[in-house]
Amino acid sequence: QDWISRNLVNGPRGELEYLMVQATNGASYGLLADTAGVFRLSGLAAGQEMKAEVAGSMAGALQNLSAVNVLDPKADPATTGLAHPATFVAKLKNGLTYTVKVGGPAASDNGRAVQLAVSYEKPEPPTPAITTNTAGVVTDTVKAFEQVAEAQAKQAQTEHARLAPWTFVVADYVAANFLRTREELVQVVTSPPPAAVAAPAEQSTPAAGEVVPPAAPQP
Repeated sequence: QDWISRNLVNGPRGELEYLMVQATNGASYGLLADTAGVFRLSGLAAGQEMKAEVAGSMAGALQNLSAVNVLDPKADPATTGLAHPATFVAKLKNGLTYTVKVGGPAASDNGRAVQLAVSYEKPEPPTPAITTNTAGVVTDTVKAFEQVAEAQAKQAQTEHARLAPWTFVVADYVAANFLRTREELVQVVTSPPPAAVAAPAEQSTPAAGEVVPPAAPQP
């Protein structure tokens, strides 16, 4: 097993479109990226907001993903916890989808057993157009799209063939980002403290015999 690369995924290319997490009990939720790439969590009640830092950790879960061990492919799923795994799905706007199944703790490695799969679904093609850049290079948008799509499909096949047959162990702190519950993403909106009200200015009392000039007339 030493010859098997433990560098699993090094930052999928392309922008994330959505993330989905399904717990072992079947409960699931999703994070959808808006046009600016900011994740949104639906179903928030009044007075609730999403923890952006937790969503950011989840979005980076596949960055430089490495294994601490590789298990025997014949390992019993009941032992690894992969008979009833939690599931993490990351779909990219370029059509690539990474699915991570997370099992139970692997006590000997201080981590969790995981299995990975990679698939591809071609995105909607662009509007047909012929463009010319400042260097005079002419591009057919549809032809260019098909060339990229073909390369992405081959990448998915190659990565899936490399990863899918194996069961890996990843560190606990890495696996934690695949296992975030919806409750971990939600926090109560904190209201800003009320603005301080300035105390009225003190008025001095004239001393006995002191002449106080009349107030200036208002314009």
